[in-house]
Amino acid sequence: MRSYTRTLISLVLLAVLLTAFAARTPRFSAAPNGPKTLTSSLAFKAPSLVKAPVEGYEVVSVVDTQPYLRPGAPIVPVKVIKFELPYHAEVLSVKVSYREAQLPGKHRLLPSPQPVRLDKAKNATAREVYVEDPKIYSSKAPYPGKVYEYEVHRGLNARGERATIVVVRIFPVQYVPAEGRISYISSAEVTVEYTSSEEPKPLLDLNLVIISPPELSPYANQLAEIKNQTGLKSIVVTTDWIYSNYQGVDKPEKIRNYLKDLASQTGSLYVILFGDTNLIPTRRVHWSGIEDYAWINPYVETDLYYADLDGSWNADGDSDWGEPGEDGVDGYPDIVVGRLPVRDEATAMAVVSKIAGYQPENSWFRRILLLGTVTFWDPLRPEGEITKDYIEQYALPEDFSWTKLYEGLGNLTRSNVIREISNGYGFVNFAGHGNTWLWWFGSWSDEGYFTSGDVFFFLGNGNKTAVVFASACLTNDFADTDVAISEAFILHRGGAIAYVGAAELAYAYIGYWTTYGLSNALDVMFIRSFKVLENATALLPGPSPGLMHALALEEYLSTFGTGWDLDWYTVVEYGSLIGDPSAILKGAGSPPPPPPEPVLRGWVLDPNQQPVAGAVVRLYDYFSGQLLYETVATDGYYEFRGISSGTYRLNASKGDAWGTRTFYYPRVPMTVNVTVQEIKLVPNTVLIVVDDDARFKPDEGFWPEEFEAVASSLGFSVFVWRESELGEPPLDMLLNANVPLVVWHSGTGYWWAVSPTEAGTLIQFVEAGGRLLLEGEDIGLDHGCDEFMVRVAHACYLVDNAGAGPVEATLLHPVTSGISVLAFSAQPPWPDGVYPVNGGVEVMRYTGTDYSAVVVYDGLPLGSNARVVYVAFPVHYLNASDRDALLRNALRWLSTSVYLVPRTDKAVYQAGSQVLLSATVYNASTPLPGLNVTAEVYRPDGSLLARVAMQDEGNGTYSGIVQIPSAAPIGDYLVRVYAMRAGEVAAYGQAAFKVVLNYWGLGPKFDVVSVLYSAGSSVLVVNASSEAGLPVLAVYYVLCSQGSCTGFAAQPADGSFGGAWEVVLLNISSSQLAVGEYSVYVYTDFLGTGLGNESEWLLLARAHVRELAARYNLIALSGEQLLPMRASDLAAAVGGSLQAVWKWDVSAQRFSGFIPGVSTPDKDFQLERGYGYFVYLTLPARWVEVNKG
Repeated sequence: MRSYTRTLISLVLLAVLLTAFAARTPRFSAAPNGPKTLTSSLAFKAPSLVKAPVEGYEVVSVVDTQPYLRPGAPIVPVKVIKFELPYHAEVLSVKVSYREAQLPGKHRLLPSPQPVRLDKAKNATAREVYVEDPKIYSSKAPYPGKVYEYEVHRGLNARGERATIVVVRIFPVQYVPAEGRISYISSAEVTVEYTSSEEPKPLLDLNLVIISPPELSPYANQLAEIKNQTGLKSIVVTTDWIYSNYQGVDKPEKIRNYLKDLASQTGSLYVILFGDTNLIPTRRVHWSGIEDYAWINPYVETDLYYADLDGSWNADGDSDWGEPGEDGVDGYPDIVVGRLPVRDEATAMAVVSKIAGYQPENSWFRRILLLGTVTFWDPLRPEGEITKDYIEQYALPEDFSWTKLYEGLGNLTRSNVIREISNGYGFVNFAGHGNTWLWWFGSWSDEGYFTSGDVFFFLGNGNKTAVVFASACLTNDFADTDVAISEAFILHRGGAIAYVGAAELAYAYIGYWTTYGLSNALDVMFIRSFKVLENATALLPGPSPGLMHALALEEYLSTFGTGWDLDWYTVVEYGSLIGDPSAILKGAGSPPPPPPEPVLRGWVLDPNQQPVAGAVVRLYDYFSGQLLYETVATDGYYEFRGISSGTYRLNASKGDAWGTRTFYYPRVPMTVNVTVQEIKLVPNTVLIVVDDDARFKPDEGFWPEEFEAVASSLGFSVFVWRESELGEPPLDMLLNANVPLVVWHSGTGYWWAVSPTEAGTLIQFVEAGGRLLLEGEDIGLDHGCDEFMVRVAHACYLVDNAGAGPVEATLLHPVTSGISVLAFSAQPPWPDGVYPVNGGVEVMRYTGTDYSAVVVYDGLPLGSNARVVYVAFPVHYLNASDRDALLRNALRWLSTSVYLVPRTDKAVYQAGSQVLLSATVYNASTPLPGLNVTAEVYRPDGSLLARVAMQDEGNGTYSGIVQIPSAAPIGDYLVRVYAMRAGEVAAYGQAAFKVVLNYWGLGPKFDVVSVLYSAGSSVLVVNASSEAGLPVLAVYYVLCSQGSCTGFAAQPADGSFGGAWEVVLLNISSSQLAVGEYSVYVYTDFLGTGLGNESEWLLLARAHVRELAARYNLIALSGEQLLPMRASDLAAAVGGSLQAVWKWDVSAQRFSGFIPGVSTPDKDFQLERGYGYFVYLTLPARWVEVNKG
């Protein structure tokens, strides 16, 4: 087996998350009887950029960081470091110094995905998930806009001790979205200054308090005796006693005030709430995000209120508790709290007996059962399975064994789950959809879900009880459900020793982002905390569920904070542990045998299912297309070992035989057989790609035989490529020299009809000059207006169901030749309504609507060989004769190269002028005379102005004249030209011109949007446009001083002119100018006449070329700046010889300075007119200052 370096995005992201929590050992220093400091130094490598899984974007990463996600904002790296101080320490300051550098080039960073509720019934499309926040992406301000932020918390450390924890988040990348610029820091030093006194010794020798209603106190006392025997010094306190002896606005506050008092007198402390919420109330936290579900309950129950003892959780005194901003909530647990949801003597007796019998043996305790689903319906990005695989690879101790029951593997069934839990596991971990009474495995068949009833009546694990975490909605809705499934696990004689789950609707990110925030991130942190606790010098003989829970909540808050309400909501709804928080998670005896070695294996088979010896098998990363591993199946058998979980494409080939499979690999022994089929593409073969691997389809979905019949009738050979059998076709198959055109048939398929990787392939195909018939009713729904739609379909999505009417021709075109109306024999389920973009032309629309149904694109007049026909509905539902007519026209047009290039002699005309029309018709590159050519000119309102039969010049060019009336409306006119041959439309083209009252007053407009400074020059970035909306064909500028002017041509920022709005660059360089003052005049050529008189010269700015001497200079601004100028701008404008800039600080009565490359952004002051500044240069230099005109 040969392996290749892997650089796909998913592995980059997994790697950075794995290292995100590595802490550097800080340096400590202290002055006698004075403040103490902790310092940590960090070095950052330059950022890496990889292509995002969404066309047109990149993802930036930095080694030893993790992605920072805020929906709609660019994904940037963050480094989280923590400093642990004594519990009563007072933090005086947190300072970060750093060095900054620039990354070359312009970039567009992928926006953070939108969160998705775990009750979503369908997968979200890329256009729904990756949505840019327009305020951020249109801004010239850097994002995140801060290099660091910090928080001070008080909570528990990994030894179970209370401590002050300083969390510092460093953002090593700053991104300016509107300009595509990235800067980064190469190093940083973090210093924490604090004071501390000797920590008070505990007054009480106590480890556990059990709070019980009076009627259940005998059983609580039995539990206390059991805990005392394990070394936990325990007491029982009744709720009645607390209510009588402590103040509070309600019962929960009285209980919390008691716990605050008790915690102040003890060391580490466990608390067991011995009763359900009818006996011991919980705290409900209001969250506005679920007000739409008020019929459920807009208040989330959480026992975190009893664990986090800082503040009151209601600082503003209103009726809503636990608001992170208004109520000053810390969120870090100060004590460990769990609830035993007993409700009567019978359940109390059973739970106490269960806890007494918990004696872990490593043979079952050091095993984890991983239950993963295809959460949001995409089997190639199965969020539940991705989360479980991440836990298996990165969060477990090395001697753990695991079992995976996955929806994608087909073994996640009710029977299997009951059997495996009954066998005994130390940990059970589920990710998917859920409800108060069930875990859902993807179907409503008898085997498709697992319920509270299954826990009570079928689990047989006895004393082999598990610690359970469920990343799913509502499974721990312990206050609003009679018996939630979390409570069933605890009240059952077997089941679980502890359970953590969501009390309300949970949220997650889709795809491979799923472990980077919200429910699934907390899932990973919970399991990882066991490993952290085992490696710590704990106060107890081993980890406990309560400490695992507390550390996971702390890690989540440290990583993400409470600045986004959904992060705080996640902590709140997972803030309650049901079960025994103090159980000692340490087994006896030898660990279990390791799990079977993960291996991907299988057979290469021919269509008769016989092995194909000598086939070459290649494994590719699905998203990047990069080849990772290669082997030869000598006897038809192949295998790959040591590969990570992920989404792969496996190709097998021998000679002309070829086959592929695409799948998610979950790191288990997994067999994937691939059937190879001989693919011989003879000349003139239409390749029909049946995109039948979409997740869902109404009706039969796909009817390739209808396309095949029409193609065969036209004399084409046909090869039908079914993706369900052959996988996604590679680009070289589409570009095969024997394939004149490709039909991409997705019918009624959706999620995905044209997958992201297929979209990338088709973009390359069309850009390489490919001919494509693209058909399907949910292509637009899945892609919206992404890069694929713009560059391939040349149309954008409007509606999911465009209506029930027929389809009518709106343009005389080869595709609509002989067609006026297409009638449906049956209504398509969900026909997309679209509109043309990027050179696409509507040729048919749904009758009675403004929605395009068929859009064509012809690249031949533009120098490309590409042609596209996009049909936004499934053609199967048309009457058979209408369907055949449409397909026949489309295939004929796609397979030929007749086109015409229409022209007008000018771009702009005055009313009353004549328009000279011409059109040249080509067959490929050969002019084509002898056709009947007609031109139609349409007014701005769409009405017909003139129809002209054009004269054949005999050389393939046809000409005609149109008179514009003197009273003609001003605006944009459309010219449509048709070439007819043998009664059919052979070619179509269109042009446009503008009519104005006169050439004067075209209204040139200029707006200076920024100034780019470099050594000895200033480049003005200017928006140039016309009030009349004319195309900008050129921009010129002159620099005038003392009656002498020097002229220049401005450069377009995108490399070409022609748009109605152009960004141009005016370079004012001191190397081309003498020292002195200059006036900057500018004008625009709208008509293509060069240096004519059609545009008035406008004074844009004034420039001052100034000379600075070596060493010290005293300077002042000579005029009002075009845009605010900072000290860093001056440094860039002067160049590397400038070492520092100083200003006089009047209030402080001292100089403050800025040193390029050293000073932090807060030292970068703005230069103001009327003030003097000292600058120091090592060498003489020139500086171009630009001011308002």
